[in-house]
Amino acid sequence: MTEERDDPIPATGGTVLHLASVRWWSALAYHADSLARGMDEIGVRSRIVAPSGTPLARRAEAAGLGAPEWRGLFSSRPDRVVAAAASLRAFARSGRLLGLFAHTGPGHLASALALSGTAAPLLRVRADIRLPGDGPFQRWLYARKTDRILLTGEFQREAILSSF
Repeated sequence: MTEERDDPIPATGGTVLHLASVRWWSALAYHADSLARGMDEIGVRSRIVAPSGTPLARRAEAAGLGAPEWRGLFSSRPDRVVAAAASLRAFARSGRLLGLFAHTGPGHLASALALSGTAAPLLRVRADIRLPGDGPFQRWLYARKTDRILLTGEFQREAILSSF
């Protein structure tokens, strides 16, 4: 029997963003790239936000999936982070953002802060086998600010769901 639930990402119109703050090409970067490309190929417009000059950012730009306007979310300069978050919030409030897939911890936090008060869903992708931290901040982020968690392994399900 299939569980019925609302799909957080509608299949029409708008854009889905994938945030991944990875500095080198890795399994996590490959996963973010593959998910974004696959979604784009089936008609869900996808763009990738990754730190400037990284293999993932270069690969996304070459495929026409780059989103350099929000790279400031990963900056060490607070003014760039605030400007990128404000731009992302405006994009979400315009109704053009269907959802945001956060592939890494920094992307998850930046997304939660930028999307606060908007209708755009935040989905956390857990592509590695490590469980998230169990501190009060992580519990708040996962329980209160995250709409869905996508796991790559069924073995992660019970541990993560029982934590949050």
